[in-house]
Amino acid sequence: MKKNQPLNIINNPKDSEIKFEITGLKKLAEIQSEFSFNLQNPHRINHHSIIVITTGIGSHYIDFVKHDFTRGSLLFIAAEQVQTFDFKPGNDGFVISFTESFLTSVIKRTESLSQTWLYNYHLQRPKIQVKAAEQDHFFDISEKMYQEYQIKDGFAKNEIIQSLLNLLLLKSERIKRAEFSDPFKIDYSDIFFNYKNLCENKYPETRNVKYYAEQLNISYKHLNNICKQCIKKTAKQFIDDYIILESKRYLLSTNKTVKEISEKTGFDEATNFVKYFKKHTRFSPEKFRKKYS
Repeated sequence: MKKNQPLNIINNPKDSEIKFEITGLKKLAEIQSEFSFNLQNPHRINHHSIIVITTGIGSHYIDFVKHDFTRGSLLFIAAEQVQTFDFKPGNDGFVISFTESFLTSVIKRTESLSQTWLYNYHLQRPKIQVKAAEQDHFFDISEKMYQEYQIKDGFAKNEIIQSLLNLLLLKSERIKRAEFSDPFKIDYSDIFFNYKNLCENKYPETRNVKYYAEQLNISYKHLNNICKQCIKKTAKQFIDDYIILESKRYLLSTNKTVKEISEKTGFDEATNFVKYFKKHTRFSPEKFRKKYS
């Protein structure tokens, strides 16, 4: 029986400067049997990804949420998220994968991407839809990236791929930012992102919102107001939602026991974790795993 494990498309040598890969969606469906787990089961990824849909209609699951796509759809999946492919005949496009360090090197090339919204899934949907008039341009950038990636030991290969990815991100960011109409959300996004990063790193140690407010040098009330404005949830609800999301990721993308997951998510006793999980999902961890795996 195949076991789920983190999808590791980034398989270049450790000393390689290229921490980037691109493959065809149809090709990925054809070679899925080569993986030690089923791509159509939930699996956690250790890199950022962009799926560019050039033909067909279907759906892709990101953190257990279904996102329908059609020609011109772009899906942005961040490192540590859980995804599930749903391969359908006639669907094709590009699956672009790159490490955090590669993304950082691309973002440094232009000030306009210094605060990219594309991978901030707490604030925005992970899908953008390119208008018909612009789709061929997006497809052309992706195709050029694919062709460049195929060149072995080509001069300036890394720089050319970075330039093309930079262009794709900038054009995607333009579409994403056009969706924003709330100046408060934009103005206070930095504080929210800092809070998010703190929670992701410290949640196994504490779920106390006052601790996070102190670390950010702001009042509990101000932090709560920022969360309500940015994500329409309290700061405490955000922590709870994130812990539940991480728990679901462990349950469906690993074979860890409930006790091991409870320790990973900061609970001293597995029974307390089970009560907490059931309170927020109405399922016990085992029933959730059985129902959705």
